Amino acid sequence: MVAGNTADLTVLLPIVDRLRDRFKVGRACVVADLGMISAAGIAALEARKLEYILGARERSSVIVRDLVMTTSSGLRRS
Repeated sequence: MVAGNTADLTVLLPIVDRLRDRFKVGRACVVADLGMISAAGIAALEARKLEYILGARERSSVIVRDLVMTTSSGLRRS
């Protein structure tokens, strides 16, 4: 069990690591909410070569806006 007031990032990444090791998962996509949006969170996901979908308000999140505006990775605005 995990306490309800624990930051998503501190809980999610160790769980993802254990699942990948235990079940030999080669490719995974993490889908998470605003609790994962931080430069450190994105860097941790990318360091693990994980694909990710993070929910954010595009216009109010500087990190998301900068990523969308500077990347050529095929991101699309909906």
